[in-house]
Amino acid sequence: MELIAKPEHGSQEWLAVRKQDKHGRIRFGASEAPTLMDVNPYATIADLAIDKWSPAEVSEPNDAMVRGNVLEPALVTHAATLLGQPVITPDVMYSVGRLIATLDGITDDGRIIVECKTTTSYSSDDEIPAAYYWQAIAQLACVPKAESVLVVVLDKRMRLGTWTVQRNDDIDRLFDRADYVGEYLDRREFPPDAVMQERHVLAAHPQSEGSVELGSAGLHLLNVWRAAKEARSLAEKEEQDARDKLVAMLGAAEIGCWEGAPVVSYKTRKGTTTVDWKAVARDHGDLLDKYRKTGASTRVLRPLL
Repeated sequence: MELIAKPEHGSQEWLAVRKQDKHGRIRFGASEAPTLMDVNPYATIADLAIDKWSPAEVSEPNDAMVRGNVLEPALVTHAATLLGQPVITPDVMYSVGRLIATLDGITDDGRIIVECKTTTSYSSDDEIPAAYYWQAIAQLACVPKAESVLVVVLDKRMRLGTWTVQRNDDIDRLFDRADYVGEYLDRREFPPDAVMQERHVLAAHPQSEGSVELGSAGLHLLNVWRAAKEARSLAEKEEQDARDKLVAMLGAAEIGCWEGAPVVSYKTRKGTTTVDWKAVARDHGDLLDKYRKTGASTRVLRPLL
């Protein structure tokens, strides 16, 4: 176990420590363990890869983060009352292998880790959510002396509850997964089981070059994509044709009826206010140049057959 002086939580320095170890290897924070184990509904392995390859950037805290930060001290105090012993908030981060953890609290003897949660999604009557479970497993992996994690939660019904995660063999599963994914990310490669979307490819490969053999699977996908584009184009044409004819039937009328019941409206709406940028450029081109910016490059997919 390595103890690392903890920078300000959420700072650029804190984020950087979670991205790489002192040897330049990719490592994963305990809160990223659910993504590693494919139980995070909000992020995938491909998302995690792009994040690890990108510079550390501090983002504005959202409402959930602010709520958690404000209530965390009270939940730590509540945990100490439940346990009947002092709980401290460490000023260090704990790391083993590719995993690193920032703890909300830990007992004086180091046997019980305390993790604080506030949620609008889960009830403390339910089983511990998979994401919370794997974060707790990561914390236990980073603190070998700890025997359990007490998850103290203010749940969606505004009730205080707890879940307990005991040390178990899932720690080895998490270490194996972190090493497997980490080795690919060290080489700036996506793991073979990563579910890729276009945004991931654009983030990893903004510039295009060379060629690649697609094979029969790629040709099949090309045909599916072309057919879908043609179907969408036909649907858009049918939609516009029906709209044109319906509007012609309405004429000056605001409401269209069927057997006396209103079924469609065609109301006049006030025009939106816009800026005539061509006129601005013509009359104040020098001023406008000071505020011009070029967006990130992108790539365009076109069929060549």
